[in-house]
Amino acid sequence: MPHAIKMQEKYGKDGFVALLLESQGLDPSDIPGFMWKRFPANKTWLSTSADQPFPSSGAGLPSAALVGVDGTILWQGNPNGAPKKLEEMVEAELKKAKSGWGKGAAKKARGLLYGKNAFVEAAKVVADALAQAKDDEKEDLEAVGREIETRREAFKKAPKVLMDDARFLDAQKAAENYAKWIKGNPEWENEASALVLDFARPEVVKEIDLDKALRKIVASAGDKAPTADVAKALRTFAKKNDGTRVGARATMLAAAAEFDPNKK
Repeated sequence: MPHAIKMQEKYGKDGFVALLLESQGLDPSDIPGFMWKRFPANKTWLSTSADQPFPSSGAGLPSAALVGVDGTILWQGNPNGAPKKLEEMVEAELKKAKSGWGKGAAKKARGLLYGKNAFVEAAKVVADALAQAKDDEKEDLEAVGREIETRREAFKKAPKVLMDDARFLDAQKAAENYAKWIKGNPEWENEASALVLDFARPEVVKEIDLDKALRKIVASAGDKAPTADVAKALRTFAKKNDGTRVGARATMLAAAAEFDPNKK
């Protein structure tokens, strides 16, 4: 776990995503508190389910797997036994994401898509290439076309997912980024405009302002475990803003700040 957290801190800005999966029976409601108290600098994604997108290696714990940019499992086992090898593989995959993979136009389109989030340019490369592609080239180009649409749909849904989690500032940024990345396609631009305009609604503006205030309270803990004062501030904030989605999130964070990681 510490290694995954360090890798997320080191490579997260380049697109690496570490996902921690709970598999030892910890109560899901205890996980936020456990992580905040034991690993306060953690920036990884957490899953409260032991379900994993790959078969168990059978090597015991800790157990990890590295999924490549093309969705294939590149490595699986105990991460403590090969930290240097893992970092080298991650760096190779991040480099691949920037430059693309495959051949010819497919590689160029993937470089635009994954390296720059240039959806419109990537789609044009695929369309132009398909118009004159040979049969043995079409399959990979069509695969890239599906990847473009899958990735675009994920980014389009991101604002709602983040709002549902009461992360309104992150949701607003996600909507603005999506609008920037699909600029040049009228149909996609209309969808993006609706997403961005959603953040002008009075009730959403209120939640955004509350999210800003909540962030200040959480940030006051820095990279250290939350203190009793932080927990108290969160409880006060949650009570004052009862009935709002950010207020509900503050209640969850207060419980996490009050969690005793040594409890049995």
